[in-house]
Amino acid sequence: MRIKHCDVGIAGLGLIGSSMAAKLSGGGHCRSVIGWDVDPGVSQKALQKGFVIESKESLNDLASSSDVLVLAVPPSAIVDTGREALRGSRGKVRVIMDTGSAKRKVAKGLAMEWNERYVGLHPMAGKELGGIENADPALFEGSVTAVVATSETSTEARETAREMAEALGSRVVETDPETHDRMVACVSHLPIFMAMALALTAGECGRECPKLKDLAAGGFKDTSRVASGPSWLVSEIWEQNSDFIAPLIHKAATFLEMMADSSGKQLAEISKRASSARNSILEGRFASLGGDHS
Repeated sequence: MRIKHCDVGIAGLGLIGSSMAAKLSGGGHCRSVIGWDVDPGVSQKALQKGFVIESKESLNDLASSSDVLVLAVPPSAIVDTGREALRGSRGKVRVIMDTGSAKRKVAKGLAMEWNERYVGLHPMAGKELGGIENADPALFEGSVTAVVATSETSTEARETAREMAEALGSRVVETDPETHDRMVACVSHLPIFMAMALALTAGECGRECPKLKDLAAGGFKDTSRVASGPSWLVSEIWEQNSDFIAPLIHKAATFLEMMADSSGKQLAEISKRASSARNSILEGRFASLGGDHS
């Protein structure tokens, strides 16, 4: 199945869902893009902006009109949304995928309902501000998108997810739910908690020294950026992946304690190790890219 011959339905038209819709519609990557959001006003905006060719009044209407269904709803709502969509699909949907940032619980719930038709999709891109108002068809350009297959995922579903990711302008990494959640806990979720700790520390320092904000520049802005994301998302990420995140927070705290007790010479060596570790992970991946690929 090629997505260019498919009607793609997107449930949830926030930043990720509406950016996907804008990219797929604008590039002619599929036969049509249709959408639905729990907020009718958001669905109407997507239609007015030309992100979708049609906005459906209900999830069931969307499912019964989609060959490929993308669940771009908040993590806690993914499984229930998928179950409801199954009841309304009338056998139309051939592949269903979600865009959540943690996959084990979601994959278990959706695979039970959709079996081989389910595959996870995780576009590793975003912005500080969410919502359809901040949608950007170029959001995923040059980013990484994880295609997360279960043991039941069909070849058709896996290939459709790959094609979807490539249509968005992403580089594809294939993995399984367990490995995915372990990896993103370190390189996607932990940075949020580290940024929160930095912001809270600076906030306390700022109360002691009100002029601190006058000296807060690029270093603070860059390293604390993801702390400004939506609080509900942090809560949901924790609920779904805390068993991997918590040990990493403790590990990071151990490194901070070690640095606090180190000499200048020792810190120079630690800095070299940190720089080498960072470079070995990134290896120039973002050298020619703009935007936020977190």
